[in-house]
Amino acid sequence: MTSQLNPYLNFNGTTRQALEFYHSVFGGDLALTTFAEFGAAGSPDANRIMHGMLTTDAGYTIMAADVTSEME
Repeated sequence: MTSQLNPYLNFNGTTRQALEFYHSVFGGDLALTTFAEFGAAGSPDANRIMHGMLTTDAGYTIMAADVTSEME
């Protein structure tokens, strides 16, 4: 039996930078969605990442999101 680990990481405003770094290391397809794209265009969190996913050519998937600005 094989298993696959798909981590989901949380960051405080640095998800884009983290996933872009992982993308530079592992390659693959990177998809980023901001809070603004889901209706929070006027909020302080508009440019934060609501959901990001890196799918590598090797079959690994890394997902991540920013916490909202009121969270520590």
